[in-house]
Parts: sequence; C-alpha cells; structure tokens
Amino acid sequence: MNALSRLSQPAYKLGLSILIFPILILACKSVTLVSTTQPPTPVLTATQPPTPISTATQTPVPVFTEKPSQIYDANGITFNYPQNWDVISPDQLSVQVTDYTYLAVLADKDDSTGTVVRIVIVQTDKGFNDYLAGERTYFKEQYKDQLSEKAISANGMPATQFETIGNTLSGEKKKSLNIYFEQNNKIYYLTFSTLLANYDKVKPDFDMIVKSFQIK
Repeated sequence: MNALSRLSQPAYKLGLSILIFPILILACKSVTLVSTTQPPTPVLTATQPPTPISTATQTPVPVFTEKPSQIYDANGITFNYPQNWDVISPDQLSVQVTDYTYLAVLADKDDSTGTVVRIVIVQTDKGFNDYLAGERTYFKEQYKDQLSEKAISANGMPATQFETIGNTLSGEKKKSLNIYFEQNNKIYYLTFSTLLANYDKVKPDFDMIVKSFQIK
C-alpha cells in the first residue's frame, strides 16, 4: 500500500461515518416515535334503546252488585233477603214441626218456584253433636244416594250443611239445603227448599240470607 492510499483510507472512513451517524439518529427517532405514539382512543357513544310504549290495557276490576234486598230484624236475628220475597206465617207451611221455635219463615213471591226458607231454634234435650248425628241418620235413610254433607260457616260459627234431593207432596222433584250450627247453647237450623228445576236461579237468594245472617 502506498502512502497516498494510507492517508486517504482514514479520511474515507471518517466521511462515511459522518454520513451514516445522522441517518442512524433519524432512524432511532423514527422507531421511538412509532413505538411510543399510541393511536387515539375511540370515544364510544352509547345509545340507549328507545323506551317501549306499553300497549297493555288494564283489566277492569269486577264490581260485585248484589240483588236489591230488604232487612229482616226480629226475634233476635237479622239478615238480608231479596225484595221479591215475603215474610210469611209458620201457619202457612204445609208441614208443621212442633219441636221448632220459628224465628223467620220466608217465601218467594213467585209461587211457581216453590221456594221457602225456615229459620228456627230446635227444642231438644240433646247436645249439638248428638242431635246432628240423629239428623244425619234421618237424611241417610230418607234420601240415600241423593245426599251430600259439607262443613260451612254461618254467623261466623262452624256449621254443617246437608244437601238433599227428594219429592214434594205432589210428587215434583225438590232440592233442599239444611244448615245446623250451635251458639249460646242453642241449636239453630236454617233450611232452604225449592223445586229442582229452579234451584240454580234462586240459590243466590239463599246465599244472601246465609252470608248476612247474624244473631243479636
């Protein structure tokens, strides 16, 4: 290698270094910018779903309307009964029972329904359970398969109801409800009887009496 070559080689290398160094600096800055600069976070705009418009209609509350009634208030008892019924004398009954104290007897003004209600106090030396057992035996003998029994409430007291189907004196089919309960050591007996064909029509009338019945 001659002297000129030895002199020019360092200069060449120095010049090359001068050119490469700025390029490296720029490249490093570019890498830094690329690696440190985060893309902008997108802003999410939440949209609420529209509030649905209710199209449901309110179910109307049924209003109970009872038949027009009048008040019976005598002989230590009170109750409501239909306006198309009359209070009658026990003497008008086709069958008289001597061991009853009649408190009220009522009948439908429409004689064709054959509807009668009797409310009595039973005159007996037996206790309530013994008397009721005797009535149960009587109904079973008289009505056999045409008999049902269930526990209900009357005047706020536990009561027993016998439902029977039989015949009137003239041979027509009739249906009866016989209710027994005890209060103040007295046996009360409410009986409702009507022609079988009219039972569904007039049964609500008897329900009115039973639901409103009170001993004063």
